[in-house]
Amino acid sequence: MLGNMNIKCDFWDIGCRKVVKLDDLIQHTAICEHNEANRSPKCDVCYCDKTRDHDCVEALLVAKLSANIEMNLLKRTVKDLRSEKDQFLKTIQNMSSDPAPGAMWNQDQILLLDPNSELHFRSPFSFAITSYLKLRNPWERRVCFRVMTTVPKRYWVRPNHGLIESFGTVTIAVRLRPVDIDNGNDKNNDEFMVQTMFAPEGAVNQETLWEVVNPEAIMTSKLKCVFDMTPPSNETPVG
Repeated sequence: MLGNMNIKCDFWDIGCRKVVKLDDLIQHTAICEHNEANRSPKCDVCYCDKTRDHDCVEALLVAKLSANIEMNLLKRTVKDLRSEKDQFLKTIQNMSSDPAPGAMWNQDQILLLDPNSELHFRSPFSFAITSYLKLRNPWERRVCFRVMTTVPKRYWVRPNHGLIESFGTVTIAVRLRPVDIDNGNDKNNDEFMVQTMFAPEGAVNQETLWEVVNPEAIMTSKLKCVFDMTPPSNETPVG
């Protein structure tokens, strides 16, 4: 019965990971590679195992080749780490720098918006007036976006959704249709909402993606529409 017990090798503490039956322990110990008695003596010149066919020159060449391979692997690893570091610093710089007046990035939005809080439209409002919104992606990942408004019949927006490649920029044209608002009370009530999320890998179906995505993955920014009643500089105010 005792002979069937599992026993660790006597040289477990110096590296052997064999577990054998008690009856086989003596036999294993005799041939274990961690047993000093089984190790080849070291060469006094190259410090390699001194076997019957030992050749110092060949052993040193093999050791040199192995060292060169390991060094090249380390150099490649260092190069990759430096590249990742540079890319990381570039991303941080893009996130923290202001690329244009009014651009913004915060924890509630993954894109840089320019302008960041207001879209301005200047009279006269009897003609279509276009304002522009720039979206910039400071990430290595692609970002999906869509733009919505509280008054869709009043505005024409192109593109109103899409995909921004890493470090890419998209300019949104927001056109206010001709409308009589000179005496209106809603001139500061119109708003736009920019929703974004990191794009999944592979092909992206914009028609269904927003319907199935987890709402917690969506970032939202709001911009207020400001109607500037100041007449153009080449006109004289009436009053």
